[in-house]
Amino acid sequence: MDEENRMAEPLREEEKRVVNYNTNYNTNYNNNKKEKKSGCFYAFILVLVALVGVIIIFCGMIGAVASIFSSDMVPEEYNDYPYIGLIDISGTIQESYDGYPVEGTYSHAWVLDSVDSYAEDEYNKALILYINSPGGGIYESDELYNKLMDYKEETGRPVYAYMAQEAASGGLYVAMAADEIIANRMTLTGSIGVIMSSMDLTGLYEKLGIETRDITSGENKDMFTDMNDEQQAILQQMIDEYYGYFVEVVSDSRALDEGYVREISDGRVYTATQAKELGLIDSIMTYDEFIDYVLHKSELQDCDIFSYEYYNDDFVNYILRYIGFKSEVSEPSALTEAKDLMNKGKLSAEFK
Repeated sequence: MDEENRMAEPLREEEKRVVNYNTNYNTNYNNNKKEKKSGCFYAFILVLVALVGVIIIFCGMIGAVASIFSSDMVPEEYNDYPYIGLIDISGTIQESYDGYPVEGTYSHAWVLDSVDSYAEDEYNKALILYINSPGGGIYESDELYNKLMDYKEETGRPVYAYMAQEAASGGLYVAMAADEIIANRMTLTGSIGVIMSSMDLTGLYEKLGIETRDITSGENKDMFTDMNDEQQAILQQMIDEYYGYFVEVVSDSRALDEGYVREISDGRVYTATQAKELGLIDSIMTYDEFIDYVLHKSELQDCDIFSYEYYNDDFVNYILRYIGFKSEVSEPSALTEAKDLMNKGKLSAEFK
């Protein structure tokens, strides 16, 4: 019996060793799995942090590049030198269409911002307005005129206007903010007046079988449909008021009698020679002669001429410009023209 017990005890110890061995193996295996999971998790966190860091650095580079090529600031080379700011007022003076402006078109908000930027820069000594415009909205023309008058009042700096191919109606209105107005001998100007247009599409709608139904709060809410004499008189009164503002601006700017201005302001256009004889402009020169004339003024002899350029100022557009791609659109799309046609009955007046 004792002999059997002695033989059994080593066996039980061996069994224990086997069990202990298997237990230790399983424990180490589980620990290894946990360590591998933790390692993967920490690696994922490190990769995520690195990725966020790369994105932040990349965004910073984009911001730095965009600031270098931004049109909202005067380039560094002009920071310590006096200069004359050149503002290009080309095209119809109006708010931009959806998706505009692009290079080569008028941007009202950008022109206003440019005037503010020049006013805030102590190294700016004057402004030149290069005007090639047939006119524009009464609101936008008056807003730009007042912005330029504020520039003169706040800074005490002069403004000079040059009229290119045309500076008519709203273009002339804006030019009235200048201390001196110079025109090319081929310039067409004048056209002092206001126009409000509407289009009666009733006959076309009838042919197409289209019927419009308007529910209004009063008989004059939709005056462009079957306009009667009373409604036309209401609109004429508005036009006369805006026309009076135009006459007043010309009279004050050119030191002309208001009655005289009304006599010459029947809406007709004038040549540069006629405009000079009427007192609407000061001189007739080529553009090069005009620039030379301005730069030889005693207070501006040490100045260069600087102009902002309009760009959609983001990194992608900078890269496209760098490789030579330009997205220039000189006319609204057919869809925009169609929308304009449909909105023709809306109330709007223009200096045209």
